[in-house]
Amino acid sequence: MGSTQKWFDELYIKNYKKMVTIAMRLGFPSEEAEELVQDAFLLLLSKSERFQKGHDNPGGFLMESLKNLMGTRLRHKKIIQFVPYDEISEAAATDTYFSSLRDRLPAELSEEEKELLVARYEEQMPYAELSKRLGISPKQCALKVFRAKRRLQELLEKEKNI
Repeated sequence: MGSTQKWFDELYIKNYKKMVTIAMRLGFPSEEAEELVQDAFLLLLSKSERFQKGHDNPGGFLMESLKNLMGTRLRHKKIIQFVPYDEISEAAATDTYFSSLRDRLPAELSEEEKELLVARYEEQMPYAELSKRLGISPKQCALKVFRAKRRLQELLEKEKNI
């Protein structure tokens, strides 16, 4: 038996059962726990030359590898959840972190100005579509949005100087 084989077998016998127990205590089924431990040992084996040449803690490397492998497995379980597109409700699309632009606009803006700014910047509506909604030409629409934005800037500057 070669020195690498003997070294590896000793590490395996010393650490395998303890590592599987740790993985199972953290909620992995026994088959999955064994698979994770085996992957950790494969990582160690792929770096066996480095460890035989004086790395002082191959057991620590095994435990750290197991910890990282378990973390990766848990992240993948949480991330990869397929939800068919038709099952996604409109409620899921509402953003609860950011409030609506309309709620943050100054009260001094007219309703038309607020509507223009919300449609253009929050809903990201193109001028062509917005102009159809208002019944005006796209150039007139762009001009109205420009004026509403300029008025907003003036109000914000005025508020800032107070």
